[in-house]
Amino acid sequence: MSRQILTSIIYLLIFDYSISVEFNAKTYPNPKTFRGAKECNMRSISNLCDPDQVFDESTRYRLNSELQQMTRRTEKVQGGFCDRKGFEPLLLIAHESVIFFLSALDHQFYYSSEPETGFDQSDFLAIKAGQDSYLAEGNYTFALVNIFKQIGGAKNIQVTSEDKETDYKQKAKPNNNALIFSPSYLTLISSFIVLIFGLL
Repeated sequence: MSRQILTSIIYLLIFDYSISVEFNAKTYPNPKTFRGAKECNMRSISNLCDPDQVFDESTRYRLNSELQQMTRRTEKVQGGFCDRKGFEPLLLIAHESVIFFLSALDHQFYYSSEPETGFDQSDFLAIKAGQDSYLAEGNYTFALVNIFKQIGGAKNIQVTSEDKETDYKQKAKPNNNALIFSPSYLTLISSFIVLIFGLL
């Protein structure tokens, strides 16, 4: 998958407790290149990237084999080469405490965290609710900056706050644009796995 397509499809933001590590389409290893595959802990070009070595080598290659078979299974029998080609899945694996994932293709914003972070699902939905319109129109920078600023103060903001603009808990309404992965799932395998289907 070319760097341009990867850029147009994803922005991947990964945060740990105290040290912030930001990945985007330019810095996250691309398993579709020789150099990126090595950084993804794969010996050759692949459909899987596991920079944190969440899975052992045999598991990584088993999953990669299934992803490649998925491409073959979704191929069409008619049309030109580009028309026949099946979709190209990528499996990106991370091992972090709090993970945010923004899919620029469909304006979906994903979130996952371990229970020990002290930042629960209702906090995330409440903060995100105020930025849904900006996410929907593709104003990602504005929306994400506002969301991340509020997350830092989430534990200190009370329902009785006089600052109505930052008192996000009073206007919290869950929204279908956010998908939340349960903490038990994250704790079980300590990873966040996203499967993206993009066309080459």
